[in-house]
Amino acid sequence: MPRPAAVAAALLGCLICAIVLHLAQVRADAAWIVAAVVPWGVAVSLGVREDVPLLRVLALAAVARLTLVGTPPLLSDDLYRYLFEGQALLAGHNPFVEPPATLAALDPALAARVNHADIPSIYPPVALLWFQLLALFGSAAWIPQLGAALVDVGNAGLLHRLLDRDGRPTWPAALYALHPLPVLESAQGGHLEPLAVLACLGFLVLLPRRPWLASAAMTAGIGVKLLPVLFVPTLVRRLGPARALAAVTIGGLALVALAAPVLSAGPALFEALGT
Repeated sequence: MPRPAAVAAALLGCLICAIVLHLAQVRADAAWIVAAVVPWGVAVSLGVREDVPLLRVLALAAVARLTLVGTPPLLSDDLYRYLFEGQALLAGHNPFVEPPATLAALDPALAARVNHADIPSIYPPVALLWFQLLALFGSAAWIPQLGAALVDVGNAGLLHRLLDRDGRPTWPAALYALHPLPVLESAQGGHLEPLAVLACLGFLVLLPRRPWLASAAMTAGIGVKLLPVLFVPTLVRRLGPARALAAVTIGGLALVALAAPVLSAGPALFEALGT
């Protein structure tokens, strides 16, 4: 079990961060959360060293993250672009050739919050699907925050499953559940990284017995962030070169199919990568 002091430090840190972010008027004010985040991180890192049951890991992860859902996204405003690009896609526009500045009429209030609104999209196809899902629920900041928080609770659970299956101590799952970096990245920033982590953990959990499903998880992860491409050599060792090539080819074709609505952008698909 995590030491009570570590759990208390994490939950108190979440609460202090939430209060500071709600009171902050500008981004610079949000820097005061460092005063809570540093001792929070130290306390959790030193105080979580014993096995924790799965349900308790999930509960700790959920409480820590839900405390921050709905706080003003002063640490990063990427989530506004996620929502706007989702709206644009749902309305039939191509965000690779029509940046937010050219589509402000879709949602003027949201467009005004998008950083670098003159720059087109840079996101791969699974990320774009996520944006559309979020946009179905509205344009409030809490929507991507809640989505990322729920995904990250699942990440803590998958990490516990992976460690337990391999006969290893499960305390790192509790550490992930309570650590300020994943908590803030998901529940405050509403970022994409938890989705990529979900795909990576899914790959590792599925690989021993269901390698083809593991390949699908890897493909989904590549469709969010490119990092899971590093799993290709592992897939080759598990499936053999021929079957791994088939799996990667199928995955690549699936990503192309998912990207079909924006492929008309042609070379513009890569235009914003140099900015």
